[in-house]
Amino acid sequence: MKHFKTIITIFVIVFLLGIVTSSWGALTESGSISYNNGLYASGDNWANSSSTLSWNVHQLSSGNYEYDYSFILPTNAKNISHVIIQVSTNFTSADMLTGTTPNGSLGNWDGQGNSNLGIPASLYGIKWDTSGTSFSWTIVTDRAPTLGNFYAKDGNADGGIYAYSGTSGVFGNNVVVPDTVTPLPAAAWLLGSGLVGLIGIRRKNV
Repeated sequence: MKHFKTIITIFVIVFLLGIVTSSWGALTESGSISYNNGLYASGDNWANSSSTLSWNVHQLSSGNYEYDYSFILPTNAKNISHVIIQVSTNFTSADMLTGTTPNGSLGNWDGQGNSNLGIPASLYGIKWDTSGTSFSWTIVTDRAPTLGNFYAKDGNADGGIYAYSGTSGVFGNNVVVPDTVTPLPAAAWLLGSGLVGLIGIRRKNV
C-alpha cells in the first residue's frame, strides 16, 4: 500500500511539473489602441484614426518577458519628439535587460515646462527620444504584465500636439506594461500547493 501511495505521489508531481514546463513561455498578449478608441490625441494630424499604439508581449524561454511596442502616425503628421511607457514605481534601470531598446531614460515625467504638455498626470516610466512619424521599441524584463499608460509628444515647442492612452484629460490604464513584481506563474503556485498537500497526506498515513 505504501508503495502504491509513493507511485501516486511521484505521478502527481511529474504531472504538475509538466503543467509548469508547458505553461512557461506560453504567455502572449497582443493589443492596440487608436485615436478615439483608447488613444487620445491633440493637434495637427495626430488626431487621426490612423494614429495607433500597438503592443505584443510574450514570455521568453528564460522566464523573462519581452514587450514590443509600435506607435504609428499618418505619414503627413508632425514628427514624434519622444514616447513614454509607464512602469511601476520600483522599476529600476537594472530591470531593463539585454534586448531592451537602448537610450531609454527612466524617471517621473510630468507637465512642467514644455516637455510633456498635455500629459494628464505625472507618469513614472521609460522615455525614448525619437523622430519621424513612427517608432518601435522593446523592453526585456523579468516584470510580468499589468495595465498602465503611454504618452507621446511632437517635437515643436507649441505643445499642442501630443497623444496618450485614455480620454481627454484622463489616463485610461489600458496599455499592457511591466508590473511592480514578478508573480509566480499560476502553475507554479499549483505545484507548490500540490506538494504541500501531498506532504500532508504522506505524514498523515505514515
